[in-house]
Order: sequence, then structure tokens, then C-alpha cells
Amino acid sequence: MYIASQLLIATLTSSPPTAGVGDLCEVVHRLTGTPTICKPHKEGAPVYDANVCCAGGTCFGASADGCRDGESLYYCGLGEQVATGEVACYFEVPDYC
Repeated sequence: MYIASQLLIATLTSSPPTAGVGDLCEVVHRLTGTPTICKPHKEGAPVYDANVCCAGGTCFGASADGCRDGESLYYCGLGEQVATGEVACYFEVPDYC
């Protein structure tokens, strides 16, 4: 019971990657309301759950030192690192057919 209590306390008091960081998929086009950097993905998108640094539409995993000049820090819940080293962030869309 003691170990379970300690794990619960550690979980409740630890800071998630999102602490004070905006969600990348909440950056939306002013007219359409659709995400501008996150890409649509069918249900079951891979979980990334980390912060990213983005410049324009290009994002990379955030380092412990933070982002470089000209980059903005965001949270990416769903996504994956692709072969180029970039991080592709996703939002899920239903699979209708």
C-alpha cells in the first residue's frame, strides 16, 4: 500500500510536458478553424506526448535548453519523429468508410 501511495503522489505532483505550454493542434486557421501545423490522421495516431519547437510549419523535439531564436515552444500529444528528424504532430479524424 505504501508504494502505491507514493506512486500516486508522484504522479499527481509531477509536471506534465504541457505545463504552461500551448497545444500545437490548437493553432488553427483564422477562417476555417482547422489546425494549421498538425496533420490529420485516422483514429489510432501514435502518441508523442512531449514538447516541440516549431518555426513556421516545421517542428523538432524540444531540448532541455529550450527552443532556438525564431522558434516557438508547443506541446504535441499525438505524433511521431520522421526520418528527417522532424516531428509530425497529428489530430485524429474519424474513419467513416
